[in-house]
Amino acid sequence: MGGIGRVFVTEAVCVGTLLGFSSASFGQTDPDISRQLTPTPKEVTLSRPASRAEDALLTLAGYVLQFKNNTPNSLNRIYFNAEAFNTDSSEPVKFDSSNIPACTGFDTTSLSCQTAISLAPGEERTFFVAVKAPATGTTIRIEWTAGGSEGKGVGGGCCGTSGTATTALIDPSTDIAFTFEAKSFVKSNGGTLFTGDRSVPKTSDQFTTKVVVAPFTSADYTIGSIQETVIDPLDTVADPLDTNCQNGGRLVKCFRSEVNLPDVNYSVATAGLLTFVLRIHASVIKPKTLIEAVQITHDGVPVYMCGYSGPTLVYPCVTERKYYKNKSVPGWTKELNEGFEFTIKSDGNGVFNLF
Repeated sequence: MGGIGRVFVTEAVCVGTLLGFSSASFGQTDPDISRQLTPTPKEVTLSRPASRAEDALLTLAGYVLQFKNNTPNSLNRIYFNAEAFNTDSSEPVKFDSSNIPACTGFDTTSLSCQTAISLAPGEERTFFVAVKAPATGTTIRIEWTAGGSEGKGVGGGCCGTSGTATTALIDPSTDIAFTFEAKSFVKSNGGTLFTGDRSVPKTSDQFTTKVVVAPFTSADYTIGSIQETVIDPLDTVADPLDTNCQNGGRLVKCFRSEVNLPDVNYSVATAGLLTFVLRIHASVIKPKTLIEAVQITHDGVPVYMCGYSGPTLVYPCVTERKYYKNKSVPGWTKELNEGFEFTIKSDGNGVFNLF
Protein backbone atom coordinates (compact mmCIF):
# COMPACT_ATOMS: atom_id res chain seq x y z
CA MET A 1 0.00 0.00 0.00
CA GLY A 2 1.53 3.27 -1.10
CA GLY A 3 1.82 6.83 0.13
CA ILE A 4 4.64 9.26 0.94
CA GLY A 5 5.39 9.93 4.55
CA ARG A 6 3.49 6.83 5.58
CA VAL A 7 4.05 5.66 9.11
CA PHE A 8 2.93 2.78 11.15
CA VAL A 9 1.61 1.84 14.54
CA THR A 10 2.73 -1.58 15.73
CA GLU A 11 0.32 -3.21 18.14
CA ALA A 12 1.77 -4.62 21.32
CA VAL A 13 0.30 -7.91 22.47
CA CYS A 14 0.74 -9.96 25.61
CA VAL A 15 -0.11 -13.36 27.02
CA GLY A 16 -3.27 -13.62 29.12
CA THR A 17 -6.68 -12.03 29.07
CA LEU A 18 -7.86 -8.86 30.77
CA LEU A 19 -11.63 -8.72 31.28
CA GLY A 20 -13.58 -5.51 31.54
CA PHE A 21 -10.96 -3.39 29.74
CA SER A 22 -11.50 0.35 29.48
CA SER A 23 -9.55 2.92 27.46
CA ALA A 24 -8.02 4.23 30.68
CA SER A 25 -6.43 0.95 31.80
CA PHE A 26 -3.97 -1.35 30.06
CA GLY A 27 -2.24 -4.65 30.58
CA GLN A 28 1.44 -5.21 30.04
CA THR A 29 2.74 -4.50 26.55
CA ASP A 30 5.44 -6.39 24.71
CA PRO A 31 8.64 -4.33 25.10
CA ASP A 32 10.12 -5.83 21.92
CA ILE A 33 7.50 -4.24 19.66
CA SER A 34 7.66 -0.56 18.71
CA ARG A 35 4.47 1.44 18.47
CA GLN A 36 3.73 5.01 17.42
CA LEU A 37 1.11 7.01 15.58
CA THR A 38 2.54 9.71 13.33
CA PRO A 39 0.41 11.93 11.06
CA THR A 40 0.33 11.21 7.34
CA PRO A 41 1.34 13.81 6.19
CA LYS A 42 2.88 15.72 9.07
CA GLU A 43 1.50 19.04 7.81
CA VAL A 44 -1.92 19.74 6.25
CA THR A 45 -3.46 22.82 4.67
CA LEU A 46 -6.39 24.22 6.65
CA SER A 47 -9.80 23.79 5.05
CA ARG A 48 -11.09 27.01 3.49
CA PRO A 49 -14.86 27.60 3.41
CA ALA A 50 -16.36 29.57 0.54
CA SER A 51 -19.73 30.99 -0.49
CA ARG A 52 -19.85 28.53 -3.39
CA ALA A 53 -19.28 24.83 -2.79
CA GLU A 54 -16.92 24.54 -5.77
CA ASP A 55 -14.65 27.22 -4.27
CA ALA A 56 -14.30 25.52 -0.88
CA LEU A 57 -11.17 23.60 0.03
CA LEU A 58 -11.89 20.58 2.24
CA THR A 59 -8.72 18.88 3.41
CA LEU A 60 -8.01 15.83 5.56
CA ALA A 61 -5.40 14.81 8.08
CA GLY A 62 -4.58 11.12 7.80
CA TYR A 63 -3.14 8.53 10.16
CA VAL A 64 -1.94 5.06 9.19
CA LEU A 65 -2.41 2.22 11.64
CA GLN A 66 -0.67 -1.14 11.36
CA PHE A 67 -1.45 -4.02 13.67
CA LYS A 68 1.20 -6.73 13.78
CA ASN A 69 1.14 -9.90 15.85
CA ASN A 70 4.69 -10.82 16.81
CA THR A 71 3.66 -13.42 19.38
CA PRO A 72 3.30 -17.19 18.82
CA ASN A 73 -0.41 -16.89 19.63
CA SER A 74 -3.39 -15.51 17.69
CA LEU A 75 -4.47 -11.95 18.38
CA ASN A 76 -8.24 -11.44 18.39
CA ARG A 77 -10.71 -8.55 18.45
CA ILE A 78 -8.30 -5.70 17.74
CA TYR A 79 -9.59 -2.26 18.66
CA PHE A 80 -8.74 1.39 18.13
CA ASN A 81 -10.12 4.36 20.08
CA ALA A 82 -9.26 8.01 19.57
CA GLU A 83 -10.15 11.57 20.54
CA ALA A 84 -9.49 14.58 18.28
CA PHE A 85 -8.60 18.05 19.60
CA ASN A 86 -8.00 21.43 17.95
CA THR A 87 -5.15 23.51 19.34
CA ASP A 88 -5.69 27.28 19.61
CA SER A 89 -9.26 27.13 18.33
CA SER A 90 -12.71 26.33 19.66
CA GLU A 91 -13.68 24.78 16.32
CA PRO A 92 -14.13 21.02 16.85
CA VAL A 93 -12.07 18.53 14.86
CA LYS A 94 -14.17 15.60 13.64
CA PHE A 95 -13.33 12.15 12.33
CA ASP A 96 -14.17 11.73 8.65
CA SER A 97 -13.68 8.05 7.86
CA SER A 98 -11.62 4.91 8.33
CA ASN A 99 -11.22 1.56 6.65
CA ILE A 100 -11.09 -0.10 10.07
CA PRO A 101 -14.32 -2.12 10.31
CA ALA A 102 -16.93 -1.67 13.04
CA CYS A 103 -16.19 1.98 13.86
CA THR A 104 -18.61 4.48 15.37
CA GLY A 105 -18.21 8.19 15.95
CA PHE A 106 -17.71 9.57 12.44
CA ASP A 107 -18.53 13.28 12.21
CA THR A 108 -17.79 13.57 15.94
CA THR A 109 -14.63 14.17 17.97
CA SER A 110 -14.53 10.58 19.32
CA LEU A 111 -13.89 7.40 17.35
CA SER A 112 -14.33 3.85 18.62
CA CYS A 113 -13.49 0.75 16.58
CA GLN A 114 -14.18 -2.64 18.19
CA THR A 115 -13.51 -5.25 15.52
CA ALA A 116 -13.82 -9.00 15.11
CA ILE A 117 -10.48 -9.13 13.30
CA SER A 118 -8.07 -11.92 14.23
CA LEU A 119 -4.38 -11.95 13.39
CA ALA A 120 -2.39 -15.16 13.15
CA PRO A 121 1.17 -15.20 14.55
CA GLY A 122 3.34 -12.96 12.35
CA GLU A 123 0.34 -11.52 10.47
CA GLU A 124 -0.16 -7.78 10.10
CA ARG A 125 -2.96 -5.53 8.84
CA THR A 126 -2.77 -1.90 7.80
CA PHE A 127 -5.58 0.65 8.11
CA PHE A 128 -6.09 4.39 7.89
CA VAL A 129 -8.06 6.96 9.86
CA ALA A 130 -8.97 10.34 8.34
CA VAL A 131 -9.85 13.52 10.22
CA LYS A 132 -11.50 16.60 8.71
CA ALA A 133 -9.08 19.51 8.79
CA PRO A 134 -10.69 22.56 10.44
CA ALA A 135 -10.78 26.09 9.05
CA THR A 136 -9.03 27.50 12.13
CA GLY A 137 -6.37 26.31 14.53
CA THR A 138 -2.67 25.54 14.53
CA THR A 139 -2.52 21.82 15.33
CA ILE A 140 -4.69 18.71 15.32
CA ARG A 141 -3.98 16.49 18.32
CA ILE A 142 -5.07 12.84 18.36
CA GLU A 143 -5.05 10.92 21.63
CA TRP A 144 -5.41 7.22 20.87
CA THR A 145 -5.42 3.74 22.33
CA ALA A 146 -5.14 0.39 20.56
CA GLY A 147 -5.00 -3.24 21.55
CA GLY A 148 -6.29 -6.77 21.17
CA SER A 149 -6.86 -10.10 22.93
CA GLU A 150 -5.30 -13.52 22.92
CA GLY A 151 -7.45 -16.62 23.29
CA LYS A 152 -11.17 -16.22 23.93
CA GLY A 153 -11.06 -13.20 26.16
CA VAL A 154 -13.75 -10.55 25.93
CA GLY A 155 -13.76 -6.83 26.47
CA GLY A 156 -11.06 -4.44 25.31
CA GLY A 157 -8.24 -6.95 25.29
CA CYS A 158 -5.40 -8.31 27.31
CA CYS A 159 -3.28 -5.25 26.76
CA GLY A 160 -3.06 -2.04 24.86
CA THR A 161 -0.86 0.86 24.01
CA SER A 162 -1.62 4.57 23.89
CA GLY A 163 -0.12 7.74 22.53
CA THR A 164 -0.58 11.22 21.11
CA ALA A 165 -0.04 12.36 17.52
CA THR A 166 -0.16 15.91 16.12
CA THR A 167 -0.62 17.39 12.67
CA ALA A 168 0.57 20.93 11.94
CA LEU A 169 -1.90 23.15 10.05
CA ILE A 170 -1.01 25.74 7.38
CA ASP A 171 -3.00 28.89 8.19
CA PRO A 172 -3.61 31.21 5.19
CA SER A 173 -4.14 34.18 7.50
CA THR A 174 -0.58 33.99 8.84
CA ASP A 175 1.37 31.87 6.35
CA ILE A 176 1.58 32.68 2.63
CA ALA A 177 2.60 29.08 1.90
CA PHE A 178 -1.00 28.39 0.88
CA THR A 179 -0.40 30.47 -2.26
CA PHE A 180 2.17 28.04 -3.62
CA GLU A 181 1.55 24.72 -1.88
CA ALA A 182 -1.22 22.47 -0.63
CA LYS A 183 -1.16 19.21 1.30
CA SER A 184 -3.88 16.76 2.26
CA PHE A 185 -4.63 13.11 2.89
CA VAL A 186 -6.71 11.86 -0.07
CA LYS A 187 -8.99 8.83 0.12
CA SER A 188 -9.55 6.45 -2.78
CA ASN A 189 -12.96 7.97 -3.50
CA GLY A 190 -11.17 11.09 -4.70
CA GLY A 191 -11.07 14.74 -3.72
CA THR A 192 -10.00 18.24 -4.73
CA LEU A 193 -6.85 20.17 -3.84
CA PHE A 194 -5.75 23.63 -4.92
CA THR A 195 -3.42 26.52 -4.17
CA GLY A 196 -4.37 30.11 -3.52
CA ASP A 197 -7.62 31.77 -2.58
CA ARG A 198 -10.33 29.69 -4.34
CA SER A 199 -7.66 28.75 -6.91
CA VAL A 200 -7.97 32.27 -8.33
CA PRO A 201 -4.70 34.06 -9.24
CA LYS A 202 -4.07 37.63 -8.07
CA THR A 203 -1.35 40.23 -8.47
CA SER A 204 0.16 38.84 -5.27
CA ASP A 205 -0.36 35.20 -6.34
CA GLN A 206 0.05 35.08 -10.10
CA PHE A 207 -0.34 31.35 -10.69
CA THR A 208 -2.65 28.72 -9.22
CA THR A 209 -3.03 24.98 -9.55
CA LYS A 210 -6.13 22.89 -8.97
CA VAL A 211 -6.33 19.11 -9.18
CA VAL A 212 -9.55 17.12 -9.06
CA VAL A 213 -8.85 13.49 -8.16
CA ALA A 214 -11.39 11.01 -9.52
CA PRO A 215 -11.97 7.78 -7.54
CA PHE A 216 -9.04 5.40 -7.94
CA THR A 217 -8.37 1.73 -7.25
CA SER A 218 -4.58 1.71 -7.50
CA ALA A 219 -4.23 2.38 -3.74
CA ASP A 220 -6.36 2.70 -0.62
CA TYR A 221 -5.24 6.31 -0.11
CA THR A 222 -2.58 8.77 -1.12
CA ILE A 223 -0.92 11.90 0.23
CA GLY A 224 -1.75 14.73 -2.15
CA SER A 225 0.58 17.69 -2.51
CA ILE A 226 1.04 20.64 -4.86
CA GLN A 227 4.27 22.63 -4.97
CA GLU A 228 4.53 25.66 -7.27
CA THR A 229 7.70 27.46 -8.30
CA VAL A 230 8.03 30.81 -10.08
CA ILE A 231 10.87 30.94 -12.62
CA ASP A 232 12.42 34.32 -13.39
CA PRO A 233 13.66 34.34 -17.02
CA LEU A 234 16.61 36.51 -15.95
CA ASP A 235 17.73 33.92 -13.42
CA THR A 236 20.99 32.38 -14.62
CA VAL A 237 20.84 29.41 -12.26
CA ALA A 238 21.05 26.18 -14.25
CA ASP A 239 17.51 24.90 -14.79
CA PRO A 240 15.92 23.15 -17.80
CA LEU A 241 13.07 25.68 -17.76
CA ASP A 242 15.26 28.80 -17.77
CA THR A 243 16.22 28.59 -21.43
CA ASN A 244 12.64 27.99 -22.52
CA CYS A 245 11.42 30.88 -20.43
CA GLN A 246 14.12 33.25 -21.72
CA ASN A 247 13.51 32.37 -25.35
CA GLY A 248 9.72 32.10 -25.22
CA GLY A 249 8.85 35.75 -24.78
CA ARG A 250 5.25 34.93 -23.83
CA LEU A 251 5.27 35.38 -20.05
CA VAL A 252 7.03 37.84 -17.77
CA LYS A 253 7.62 34.90 -15.43
CA CYS A 254 7.28 31.19 -16.02
CA PHE A 255 5.81 28.63 -13.69
CA ARG A 256 6.33 25.08 -12.54
CA SER A 257 3.71 23.06 -10.71
CA GLU A 258 4.65 19.71 -9.19
CA VAL A 259 1.63 17.60 -8.29
CA ASN A 260 2.45 14.53 -6.23
CA LEU A 261 -0.20 11.83 -5.72
CA PRO A 262 1.78 8.64 -5.12
CA ASP A 263 0.27 5.42 -6.47
CA VAL A 264 -2.66 7.20 -8.12
CA ASN A 265 -2.80 5.88 -11.68
CA TYR A 266 -5.68 5.24 -14.02
CA SER A 267 -5.56 2.47 -16.60
CA VAL A 268 -7.45 2.56 -19.90
CA ALA A 269 -10.09 0.34 -18.33
CA THR A 270 -10.94 2.84 -15.59
CA ALA A 271 -13.28 5.76 -16.08
CA GLY A 272 -11.40 8.07 -13.72
CA LEU A 273 -8.78 10.63 -14.60
CA LEU A 274 -7.01 13.50 -12.91
CA THR A 275 -8.23 16.96 -13.92
CA PHE A 276 -5.77 19.85 -13.61
CA VAL A 277 -6.74 23.51 -13.89
CA LEU A 278 -3.76 25.85 -14.30
CA ARG A 279 -4.40 29.60 -14.19
CA ILE A 280 -2.11 32.53 -15.01
CA HIS A 281 -2.79 36.10 -13.89
CA ALA A 282 -2.99 38.79 -16.57
CA SER A 283 -0.13 40.78 -14.99
CA VAL A 284 2.48 38.21 -16.07
CA ILE A 285 1.21 37.69 -19.63
CA LYS A 286 3.13 39.80 -22.16
CA PRO A 287 1.08 42.14 -24.37
CA LYS A 288 -0.47 40.59 -27.51
CA THR A 289 0.34 37.05 -26.36
CA LEU A 290 -2.15 34.52 -27.66
CA ILE A 291 -3.21 31.76 -25.29
CA GLU A 292 -2.36 29.23 -28.00
CA ALA A 293 1.26 30.40 -27.86
CA VAL A 294 1.78 29.44 -24.21
CA GLN A 295 3.62 26.13 -24.04
CA ILE A 296 3.05 23.43 -21.44
CA THR A 297 5.21 20.44 -20.70
CA HIS A 298 4.56 17.49 -18.40
CA ASP A 299 7.68 15.83 -17.02
CA GLY A 300 9.54 17.56 -19.87
CA VAL A 301 7.23 16.31 -22.66
CA PRO A 302 5.03 18.81 -24.59
CA VAL A 303 1.34 18.73 -23.74
CA TYR A 304 -1.02 19.21 -26.70
CA MET A 305 -4.74 19.64 -27.16
CA CYS A 306 -6.60 16.36 -26.76
CA GLY A 307 -6.77 14.59 -30.12
CA TYR A 308 -4.10 16.83 -31.66
CA SER A 309 -1.65 14.02 -32.35
CA GLY A 310 -4.20 11.52 -33.63
CA PRO A 311 -7.54 9.80 -33.02
CA THR A 312 -6.28 8.07 -29.86
CA LEU A 313 -6.00 10.31 -26.82
CA VAL A 314 -2.55 10.60 -25.34
CA TYR A 315 -2.52 11.77 -21.73
CA PRO A 316 -1.96 14.29 -20.41
CA CYS A 317 -3.72 16.55 -22.91
CA VAL A 318 -5.45 19.92 -22.81
CA THR A 319 -9.23 19.70 -22.95
CA GLU A 320 -9.84 23.45 -22.85
CA ARG A 321 -7.98 26.74 -23.12
CA LYS A 322 -9.88 29.74 -21.81
CA TYR A 323 -8.96 33.40 -22.24
CA TYR A 324 -11.00 35.55 -19.87
CA LYS A 325 -11.10 38.44 -22.32
CA ASN A 326 -14.26 40.08 -20.97
CA LYS A 327 -17.54 39.47 -19.17
CA SER A 328 -18.93 37.50 -22.09
CA VAL A 329 -16.62 34.55 -21.27
CA PRO A 330 -18.37 31.96 -19.06
CA GLY A 331 -16.90 31.95 -15.57
CA TRP A 332 -15.42 35.45 -15.93
CA THR A 333 -14.74 37.40 -12.76
CA LYS A 334 -12.91 40.66 -12.15
CA GLU A 335 -9.95 38.76 -10.69
CA LEU A 336 -9.73 36.46 -13.73
CA ASN A 337 -10.04 39.29 -16.24
CA GLU A 338 -7.60 38.89 -19.18
CA GLY A 339 -6.02 35.87 -17.55
CA PHE A 340 -5.40 32.42 -19.05
CA GLU A 341 -6.79 29.07 -17.91
CA PHE A 342 -5.80 25.57 -19.05
CA THR A 343 -7.76 22.41 -18.21
CA ILE A 344 -5.77 19.21 -18.55
CA LYS A 345 -6.80 15.56 -18.26
CA SER A 346 -4.20 13.01 -17.19
CA ASP A 347 -3.93 9.40 -16.07
CA GLY A 348 -1.09 10.26 -13.68
CA ASN A 349 0.50 13.17 -11.81
CA GLY A 350 3.81 14.85 -12.41
CA VAL A 351 5.47 18.21 -13.08
CA PHE A 352 3.89 20.84 -15.34
CA ASN A 353 5.93 23.70 -16.75
CA LEU A 354 4.32 26.76 -18.40
CA PHE A 355 6.35 29.19 -20.50
